[in-house]
Amino acid sequence: MSATSSTSDKSKALTQKDYQAKLVSTPDNKKYAITSKDVATLPKPGTISPTSIQFLGSKKMAYLLAPDATALSQELFVVDTETGERTQVMVGGDAVEEGKFSHEEQMRRERARLMATGVTSFQLSKPQSDGAIVGLIPHGGGLWIWDTTNTQPRLLVESSDKGLRDGTTLLDAKISSDGSTVAFVADDEVYVMSVDEEGGPTQVTSGARDVEGRTNGVSDYLAQEELSRPEGFWLSPDGQTLAFEQVDEAHIPAYRIVHQAAPGGLAPSLVSGMSTQDMVGATKVSHEEHRFCFAGTVNPKVKMGIQKTFPSDGDAEVMWLDLESIFGPDFYLAKTEWLKDNSAIVVQVLDRRQKNLALVMFDATTGARINLHLEQAMDEKSWVNLNDGFRVLEYSNNTDEEKIIRFLWASEQDGYRHLYVREANLAGPSSDEYLSKQVHRITGPGEFIVDSVVDVDADNKLVYYMGTTPGKWLGKRLYRAKLEGNGEETPECLTPEKGQHDCKVDSKAGIFVDAASTVDHPTIVTLRKLDTSAETLLDIHDAGQADPRVAQFDLQPPTFHTFPSTDQKVTLQAAFYAPDALVHGPGPYPLVVATYGGPHVQYVQNTWGMMTADLRTQFLRDQGFAVIKVDNRGSNRRGLVFETPVFGNMGELEVADQAAGVQYAIDQGWADPNRVAVSGWSYGGYMALKCLSERPDVFHAAISGAPVTDWTLYDTAYTERYMGLPQENVEGYQKASALHKVNAIEGSLMLCHGLMDENVLFRQTSVLINQLIEHQKAYDLVMFPSERHGPRRPQDRAFLEERIVAFLQRSLNL
Repeated sequence: MSATSSTSDKSKALTQKDYQAKLVSTPDNKKYAITSKDVATLPKPGTISPTSIQFLGSKKMAYLLAPDATALSQELFVVDTETGERTQVMVGGDAVEEGKFSHEEQMRRERARLMATGVTSFQLSKPQSDGAIVGLIPHGGGLWIWDTTNTQPRLLVESSDKGLRDGTTLLDAKISSDGSTVAFVADDEVYVMSVDEEGGPTQVTSGARDVEGRTNGVSDYLAQEELSRPEGFWLSPDGQTLAFEQVDEAHIPAYRIVHQAAPGGLAPSLVSGMSTQDMVGATKVSHEEHRFCFAGTVNPKVKMGIQKTFPSDGDAEVMWLDLESIFGPDFYLAKTEWLKDNSAIVVQVLDRRQKNLALVMFDATTGARINLHLEQAMDEKSWVNLNDGFRVLEYSNNTDEEKIIRFLWASEQDGYRHLYVREANLAGPSSDEYLSKQVHRITGPGEFIVDSVVDVDADNKLVYYMGTTPGKWLGKRLYRAKLEGNGEETPECLTPEKGQHDCKVDSKAGIFVDAASTVDHPTIVTLRKLDTSAETLLDIHDAGQADPRVAQFDLQPPTFHTFPSTDQKVTLQAAFYAPDALVHGPGPYPLVVATYGGPHVQYVQNTWGMMTADLRTQFLRDQGFAVIKVDNRGSNRRGLVFETPVFGNMGELEVADQAAGVQYAIDQGWADPNRVAVSGWSYGGYMALKCLSERPDVFHAAISGAPVTDWTLYDTAYTERYMGLPQENVEGYQKASALHKVNAIEGSLMLCHGLMDENVLFRQTSVLINQLIEHQKAYDLVMFPSERHGPRRPQDRAFLEERIVAFLQRSLNL
C-alpha cells in the first residue's frame, strides 16, 4: 500500500497496520519519496562534516567527524594539510550510546543540544617552545592525554581511580595552555592533576559536596542554557592557579519531575513469590529535582574564587573576588578568561535586567579589581547581547608608570554589532570609574554585523571575523579588517561565494579552513590561502558525496523572497517550498507556516542543513503542502534594531510578521487562504499558539511543540531579557501569555510535549489544557513520557512525524 493511497482512501478507518506501512511506504508516482521514518532519522542527509577543527602547527589539523555520514558516532582524525592524508586517532574506552549517559552528562547534552556520540570534544594546549602540542580527549568515562605527534592517546584518569567515587562522572575537563595540568569536576568539586607525573587526581576545592544546592566549578543552569557559558572553572595558562564559580541554589524551591514511564513494578517484571516489601521497592517511581528560576523570582547565588592548584603550606586558602559591589548581589557571571602572563583574570558581569555589562580585571595575587569598560543597552527597551568579541591585544605591566591594556571589543551601540579597539591606562590611582576609551573603530557604521571573531594577527594589525554583507542577511562570510582603522575602510571579504561559511583561521601560517554550504549543496570543507585569491589548497570533505541519501532523496531547495511588514516598517525575508506541480497541480496549496520566531535564532538562511535538509518540510511537500518560513522581528543576525521592537510585548509583532508572510504567499497565488496551518517547537510552539489565538482569521490549525504558554513559567535570564521583570510589566506579561485569548481559538490544535522536559516544563502545557477545557476548546495531545525538551529516541521521533502529517491532512482537509 502506498502512503498516498492510505491517506486518500476515506472509506475506512486507519488500522495499526496502515500506520506501520505509512512509516516506510513509497508512493507509486516517484522513484523515492521521503517517509516519516526518514524525517525522524538523525543525522539529516548531507549534514555530517568535520567539526571542532584545530590546527596542529602549519602542516596538520585535527577535527571530529562521523565516519559513517548516516550515523552520529564521531571519531577524531588528523589530516596532513600538504598531502591530504587522513589518520584516525585511536582513542581508548568504550563509547557511550544515547540513553546511557549519566544524569549529569544528559543535562549537559541537553544544554548543548548535543546529539553526537563517540568522541564529542577535544582540547589542545598552545604550542610549546619545542613546538609540542598536548591534547586532552574525554571519552568512555575517562580522560585521555594525546601526544599529537602520534595517534595513540594514553589514559590519564577514569572514575574508578583512587580518590574518586567509583562510577562518578568526570565533567568539563580542561587542559592548561602550557599542557602541564588537567582539571575536571567530580561530585561537585574540582580536581587537578599533572599531565606528566604519576599519581591520581587531587581535590582542590571544598565545601560543596553533600551540601544541599551547592556546587564548585559547575556552571549553573542559567549560564549554560541562556548565557552560552558551559564552563564553571578556569585554569591559568601555566596551570598553577584555578578560578572557579561557586553556586548556591538552596534558597530556590525544588521543582520535581517524576519519571512516569519508569518500567519498575509493571506486570512483565513480576516474579512469583515476591514479598510485599519487594513490591514496594519494585513500584517505587524515581524522580529528579531542579532548582528552576521562574521569571521574577530568585536566581542562584554566585561567587567566584581563586586558589592555587597545587597548594603548599600557607597558600591553600580561597581568595573570593568582589563581584557584588558592581551591580549588587543579583547579577550574572557572563564570561571569564585569564591574561596570558597569569597575573590577572578578566571577567564580564551582567546585571539582572541585562541592561549593563561590566568588563573588570582582578589581580590574581591580591584580588584587587580594576573596572575596564561598561557596555550599556541602547535604551530602556533594549538589552545587552553577549558576544565573543573580547580579545586582549596588548598588556604592559612592567612599571608603575606604564600599565596599559588594549583590547578588542564588540558593541551594538549603533544597533549593529561592530568591532572597536579600546584602551585603558592602569597606572593611575584606583577608581570606581571605568577606565577604557575608544581608540579605533574597526567596522561600521552600517547595516551589517560581526558574528564572531575568528583570529587576530597582532603582528600585522589585522582582525579576521565572520559576518554579513551590508543589507544582506542570508549568508555569512569571512572578512579581514585593520585593527588600527578608522571605520571608513570597507572590510575585505575573503569568501565572496554565496552561502554560509564557517572558517577556522591560522593567520601565522597564512591559511584557513572554509566550511561552506548553500541551499543547493551540502557543506564542502576546503583548505584555502589567506589572501585575496583565497586559492583552494586542499579538498577536505564533501558532505554531499559522503552521504548517499543526498542523491537518493533529490531534495529541492526553497526559493527566497522579501516583502514589507504589514506596518511597512521593515523588510521581511522568507523561504518558500512549493509542492511538485506535476504531482499536485499548480496551486494554490494548503500552506504550513514553519516557525521558530524567537530571539537569537535566524530561521531563513542560505544554508543546506537548516533549509534544504529540513526533511519535515520536504515530507510535507511530498504530501501536497506548501511551506513558508519567515524571519519575523525579534529574529537574529539583522542587528539589535531588528530584535528589540519585541521588547516587553512578545508575541505581537512576531504574529503580525508571520501573518504578513501568509498574505504574501496568498497574493502570489501559492497558498489557499482557507487552509493555513502553523507549526513550531519551543518558542515556535508559543508562536503557533499565539498565531492561532490572535489571528484566527488567518490561521486554521496549529501544531505546538513544547510551548511556553505563560512567560511567568519560564526562566529569569531569558524571559527578563526580553520582557523585563513580571512585577514591573504586568500588562505586557498578560498580553504576551498564550493563555490570553484561548477563548478566541477557532482552528484545530495539536499539542506535543515531553513529560521530562526540564527546560520548558510540562506544566506549561498543563495550564494551557486547563484553559482549553475551561473554554471547551478541542485539542489533540501527543505526549512523550520518556522525552525532555526535544525527542531523542528514534521511535518517538518517527511517531511524532507521522502524527504531524496526519493532523495536518485532517485539519486542512487534504
